[in-house]
Amino acid sequence: MDSINIKDIARICGVGVSTVSRAINNHPDINPETKNMIMQAIKEHNYIPNNSARNLKRTDSKAIAVLIKGISNPFFSKMIRVFEEEIQKKKYLFIMQRVDACEDEVDVALELIKEKKPRGIVFLGGLLLTQQREAGTADCSVCVKYHWND
Repeated sequence: MDSINIKDIARICGVGVSTVSRAINNHPDINPETKNMIMQAIKEHNYIPNNSARNLKRTDSKAIAVLIKGISNPFFSKMIRVFEEEIQKKKYLFIMQRVDACEDEVDVALELIKEKKPRGIVFLGGLLLTQQREAGTADCSVCVKYHWND
């Protein structure tokens, strides 16, 4: 097979697609023997779950975004490295978005939420007051944290 998908794994194992999905996502509601059989088939057939398809079904992705305004600040490069390491340790996807000086970081964040559906956003830099940011992101369904320049 050129490209194997979740339906192929389900067919090979004689189970439904939802059962394969539960095995992949470590859902507790699956027989351990069935899960082992599915995971073995996944390994044998080099199946890699399609995260794009997965994210279409989810209301959020397993990602944390860091929006940076003032990327030339040397302090931020160290912070970015630490954020990336810590986010990846937790098995989350690290999304870094640079915000141009002329752009409104709240608008960029809201667009990012629509497109990438992160579970959290960290703002680095910018001169926008925290109260203005909080007002702009108050209705967001994600965790928002701020670090600004003084």
